[in-house]
Amino acid sequence: MAQVKEVVIRFKQSEATDVVKNRVYIHAPNQPFNADNAFDELDPPVADEDGFSRIPLVNVPKAAGLDGSYDVDITAVDDAGNESDPLEIDNANFDVTPPGAPTDGSVERK
Repeated sequence: MAQVKEVVIRFKQSEATDVVKNRVYIHAPNQPFNADNAFDELDPPVADEDGFSRIPLVNVPKAAGLDGSYDVDITAVDDAGNESDPLEIDNANFDVTPPGAPTDGSVERK
């Protein structure tokens, strides 16, 4: 079975104490952020020891089946429903397709 390295979205979470969700917007590269675009709303991840939060791409439904370059925008949403300005990650490479398998092999005696 082919192996694909895990792809994660890495960011520093808002310092606000009332953040209850993160919204992840994925769209064609070099396009401006638009809050009216479709997004996935996820529970905010806990930061690792290095201070960065990470969201595995497999946990973002809108990323399913994507391969290539995309812009990723992440916002924080507080308990009142207010949304922050986006963190914009431009031209993120989602390389999630393994290469083709080698072909035409055999074991020979020399």
